Amino acid sequence: MHAVVTVEFHSAALARATTYTAFVPDAGAPPFAVLYQLHGASDDHRAWLYKSNLLRYVEGLPLVVVMPSGENSYYVDAWERLVVEDLAAHVARTFRVRPGRAAIGGLSMGGYGAIRIGLKYAERFASIFAHSSRLPESGDDRDVDVVAARVDRATMPALAFDCGTEDHLLADSRRFHARLDALGLPHEYREHPGAHTWDYWDTHIRDAIDWHTKALKL
Repeated sequence: MHAVVTVEFHSAALARATTYTAFVPDAGAPPFAVLYQLHGASDDHRAWLYKSNLLRYVEGLPLVVVMPSGENSYYVDAWERLVVEDLAAHVARTFRVRPGRAAIGGLSMGGYGAIRIGLKYAERFASIFAHSSRLPESGDDRDVDVVAARVDRATMPALAFDCGTEDHLLADSRRFHARLDALGLPHEYREHPGAHTWDYWDTHIRDAIDWHTKALKL
């Protein structure tokens, strides 16, 4: 079983208080591995708790799941620093988590955040799994194609992403898959029946948990 904890803390990056929800094992031997799970646009830190069965799917795993509020930020600028600096430091101070690389995942806007942050800070993450990602093409540091081209293959996290065949963002995932192939970067891309819905994400978050479990050696 996992306890559900809601935490409010001061973020230096945001210069204000912000909130995250965490699933924390209440059994097993710490220190525990960490998964950062990012929500999509117009949702908040409670989305994965109330709109999916993620809490049930991680039952029995020695894994702390951390779900920040990213607002509609796309997890760039201050919110990027929130995830990689403030949140990571606060989680390390607050829970009995192991040092070293974590896992990161998300859906839609959060899928983009997971891919971009996971590849940009490759040394911090063992695995990435994104669903139905919105992947803007900006030609700069906010573009996952650009970030992927810079990644160090020696430290690159295990990368996987999926999308529904009826999803309006399917072209984004197909384009990024082709770009990764052109760069020769290892990854796994999957398409499944489904649209941009919580039914789809609730089904395929189980694939992501399996992916992270292997990468984190749980």
